Amino acid sequence: SNFVCPITGAHTNGIERTWRPLKEEIKASHHVTLDVFDAFLHCWRYKYQLQRDGMPFDRIYDNIIECLA
Repeated sequence: SNFVCPITGAHTNGIERTWRPLKEEIKASHHVTLDVFDAFLHCWRYKYQLQRDGMPFDRIYDNIIECLA
């Protein structure tokens, strides 16, 4: 059976669905070491949130470059 947190109402399926794209990206990159994992995670989370907010995928990298410039 699936767990629902009595305090937050968070459902394990929702949590797994959120992390699935991250796990797939890590597998696709073939080499995410612990020394770069933190940066990788923050970058992934930023891109993920922009996609959830409706930003077109091709604009995400433009947005990241603008932040770094």
